[in-house]
Amino acid sequence: MQYCQEHQLEPTHDPSNSDLTFFRNRLRHELIPTLGQYNPRVKEALWRMAQVLGGDQAVLEEVTRQAWASCLCGQGAGYVMLSLVSLRGLSLGLQRGVLRTAIDCLRPDLRDIDFAAVERAVAWVNQPPHTGQAGLVSGLSLYFEGWRLFILESGAILTEGDWPLISAGEAGVLTVPGSLPLENGWAITCEEANFDGWEGLSALKNNPYHAWLDASALSLPLRLRAAHPGERLEPLGMGGHSMKLSDFFINQGLPRRARPNWPLVCSGEQVAWVCGYRPAHPFRVNETTQSVVHLHLHKP
Repeated sequence: MQYCQEHQLEPTHDPSNSDLTFFRNRLRHELIPTLGQYNPRVKEALWRMAQVLGGDQAVLEEVTRQAWASCLCGQGAGYVMLSLVSLRGLSLGLQRGVLRTAIDCLRPDLRDIDFAAVERAVAWVNQPPHTGQAGLVSGLSLYFEGWRLFILESGAILTEGDWPLISAGEAGVLTVPGSLPLENGWAITCEEANFDGWEGLSALKNNPYHAWLDASALSLPLRLRAAHPGERLEPLGMGGHSMKLSDFFINQGLPRRARPNWPLVCSGEQVAWVCGYRPAHPFRVNETTQSVVHLHLHKP
C-alpha cells in the first residue's frame, strides 16, 4: 500500500481477501491483531523468528543430506534402498529426516507426510516386523531384506542384488571337470584332485566361494538346480542332523527374493553344497578321503 501511494498507483482489491472462511484471512484479520494486543511489535517478532528458523532449517537440511548420502544404497523405478545399519546409527531426528526424504523421492507431490506414519517407520527400522514388510503411507511400503531397507511402491520390481542365481525352472549338469554359467555373470567350476591334507588349501578353506567334497561319496555327474518345496539339508557342522533348507536360508540371512533361484549343487537328489554357504555333512572331507571334488563359485 505504501509503494502504491508513493507511485500514485490505485490497486485493485480482491474481495476474497476479506472472506474469513479462508484460513489465511482469519490469521491476517483476527489472530495477528489479537496477538498485537499482547505485543504491539508482534509482526517484527514473527519476522525475526521466521529468519532464524529459516537459517536453522538450512542447517538441518544440509545435515540430513549428508545422512541421506550415507544411508542411500540405490534406487530405481518405484523404490529406494537404504542401509539399515547406517540408518540405525543415526539420531532419532536424522532417522526421521532420511525416511521423509525417501518418501519425498517416491511421492514428490505429497504435501504433508503424516507424522504418525514416520514414527511407525522409525519404530519398524529399529525393530523390523516378523513379516519383513509393513505398510507406510500413500501406497508405499517398507520391505526389510537382511541389512537393507526398501521403501517401495506396490508392484515395484527390485533389481538390486548381484547374486549367483539360476534361471527359474532350469537345471544343469556339472561334469568333473567342467563349468556352468549362472545369472548375473557368475559361474561355477569343478575339478577332481588327489587329497593330501589341508596344508595346501589353508588359504582358501574358510572362503565360502570354495567347497571341497569327498569324491567317493558323490554320484557323478553333479547337478545344479534350485531348492524344492520342503527340501531338507544336513549342513556341515551339525553332526548329521538335518534342517529345512528354507530355515537354513533364513539363518544365513539370504534375502527372501534370492531364495527361489539360489543355486544348489546336488549329488543325485541330495544337496551337496549350498553355493556360497556350506557343504552337506554326508559329503564332507574326512580322514579316509583320498580324492576331492573342488567347487568354485566365481565371476569369470
